[in-house]
Amino acid sequence: MKTLQRFKDTPGELAFQAVMPLDLGIRIPEDDSVRLLKQITEGMDFSKLNQAYFRINRADEATPKQLFEIVALGFMNGKYSLREMEGVCRCDIRFMCLLQGKKTPDHSRLGRFIRERLQGRVMFRVRFLRDLSLFSTEI
Repeated sequence: MKTLQRFKDTPGELAFQAVMPLDLGIRIPEDDSVRLLKQITEGMDFSKLNQAYFRINRADEATPKQLFEIVALGFMNGKYSLREMEGVCRCDIRFMCLLQGKKTPDHSRLGRFIRERLQGRVMFRVRFLRDLSLFSTEI
């Protein structure tokens, strides 16, 4: 039996360590929308988006392709608020799977990405996903 460790400066509180299972991807059902989205985006050419994205990403930041997948999956699941998208990136395993262990983008970065990169240039990709009936643009 494990014993619980107590901190010396907070004697009334128990130590807590969150543990995530290693099989998160396995726990996502085969017919889930994130798997279909991954299959579709693997076949897309993101070279123009990457060229237009002049900002060099750090190793722990989401790539432009991952940002696109997050926005598309958010729209597919009725998440139109940027803060709501940021929140689900922190707690929904489907969004965590898309991020592949990278830092959660905050709502301002998601908004800047949509405003500067998706409008006009690659918005046809979102229309393509809508035409496949993966999500609705009705609010």
